[in-house]
Amino acid sequence: MIKLVSPKYLASRTPNHIKQKVIELLYVWSKELSSESKVAEAYNMLKTQGIISEDPVYLRGTVFAASLPPRNEAVMTEEQTK
Repeated sequence: MIKLVSPKYLASRTPNHIKQKVIELLYVWSKELSSESKVAEAYNMLKTQGIISEDPVYLRGTVFAASLPPRNEAVMTEEQTK
């Protein structure tokens, strides 16, 4: 998963919204799975390298991010569904 955001690997081919989601997941896991030191280590390494500039907003196990715009649930007409 680190390879998706690290410039050394696949970051140039990974869409920004995927990079943001990976960062969010790593952050939550580093908080929620404190016994898994490698997760926190990986997250801190990305911060040290400057790949992560600020922590995502974290509220009791939930990350609220503006990584993706809300979906536009357009109502389809009968003709459009055919």
